[in-house]
Amino acid sequence: TNRNHVARLNTDGTLDTTFDPQAGVAYSINQRLASVTSLDRDSIGRVVIGGLMTTYNGVQRNGVARLNVDGSLDTTFNPGLGTTNTIWSVLVQPDGKILVAGEFTSFDTQARRHIVRLNADGTVDPTFDPGPTGPDNNIYTLALAPNGTTNIPIIIGGSFTSMGGQLRGGIARLNSDGTLDTSFAPLLGANGVVRTVAVQPNGRVLLGGEFTRVDNLAFNRLARLNSNGRVDSAFQVGTGADDTVFNVTLQTDGTIYVGGLFTSINGTHRLGFARLLPN
Repeated sequence: TNRNHVARLNTDGTLDTTFDPQAGVAYSINQRLASVTSLDRDSIGRVVIGGLMTTYNGVQRNGVARLNVDGSLDTTFNPGLGTTNTIWSVLVQPDGKILVAGEFTSFDTQARRHIVRLNADGTVDPTFDPGPTGPDNNIYTLALAPNGTTNIPIIIGGSFTSMGGQLRGGIARLNSDGTLDTSFAPLLGANGVVRTVAVQPNGRVLLGGEFTRVDNLAFNRLARLNSNGRVDSAFQVGTGADDTVFNVTLQTDGTIYVGGLFTSINGTHRLGFARLLPN
């Protein structure tokens, strides 16, 4: 069944035919490159998608679009000119605003280095600005770090080495206005790309990616940081993953799902998918 880059499955794995994107995602510059790399749902079930696109069902949507629950384009969300570069992560905040991160340095003609926050209608939120010296390279992953206040910190991971002019090694925490949270300060951070982050209830941050060291200690593609940003040496992954980790997902019981290109974790055969104990 034709589904251009976005589909919804029933709980038994069959295609949900009530969700129909029709023409779906297209990228006019090179259609072979069209992709959806990230999605998230808002509180009423609408789906925000991000990736490499210039249209959704024939309507201009550069980089990001919001879909109704039936898969049709939500025309009340309009990001304007958006970006024709790749969006790697989208995240809907509890207030309905949408964080968008990726390879861009501007969004809808406004300067935004690799991260922007959109209002619920798709316009750029002027109260969120990482500034002219934001992350110096791409952001691939986003997560919220709840702390019980209205200033919900934002964890970013990627290929950047600095944020706001300060060394961060692929991992940083931002204040809710987009500025660097200096209370979260890794010593060196990761020595390679951070592809995924997940925040535990205690504020510790799980990392996955292409790195082999964090804060100059050996952590092959999996690590955990304390809430102050320093590496948590109590999280022992042994020899870690033997190839890239692309996704880390927490379960309510504290166990951790890991997905990626690896064939083993800590010397045990696990082809692309594994579950870790909380430690």
